[in-house]
Amino acid sequence: MSENSASTLIQWITAIGAVSTPVLLTLFSAIGWTIKKKFEENQKREELLRERARKLEEELREDRLKVYNEILEPFMLVFTKDEGLAIDKRYKGKTKEQLIQSKMLSPSYRQTAFKLSLFAGDDVVRAYNRLMQFSYTLGDVLSPASEETTKKMMSLFGDFLLAIRKGVGNKDTQLDNWEMLEWLISDIDKFRQGHH
Repeated sequence: MSENSASTLIQWITAIGAVSTPVLLTLFSAIGWTIKKKFEENQKREELLRERARKLEEELREDRLKVYNEILEPFMLVFTKDEGLAIDKRYKGKTKEQLIQSKMLSPSYRQTAFKLSLFAGDDVVRAYNRLMQFSYTLGDVLSPASEETTKKMMSLFGDFLLAIRKGVGNKDTQLDNWEMLEWLISDIDKFRQGHH
């Protein structure tokens, strides 16, 4: 190869390099920008999905709380003193037994229990089922019961409340089923003995 040909080849390589460098930089920049844009879009999409999931979970939590309140009402009536019922205009003129039976036998209560069985956590459903099965064996929940029967009912109710507490976000609670009832029952220590 002659000196002139080598020089021409070097000039061609230099010219190609000079022309291709900006083209390659532009091409790589465009590819980088496209990748960055896609990455940002995916992040934004994931953020929107997380926000939507959070909102749905919050709505579901609100629905669960409503169902839990409706399910708990007849049991709360069991533990409410007659004097307390007499001052609430919703309950005036009705006996505790009438209130509890009308609530628990109503189609709306059954529908609420059905909702509970569909979307409550397993522990909540199991605790509710145990409480209801025990209630069925009693027949009339307000008839005088032995101390052991009362203790069992209270323990199961406490289990149900504790399962609900854990189900609404307090999974690591240190409370036990009896502590869940302390605010409700003035002489709870009489029943708790042997269970704490």
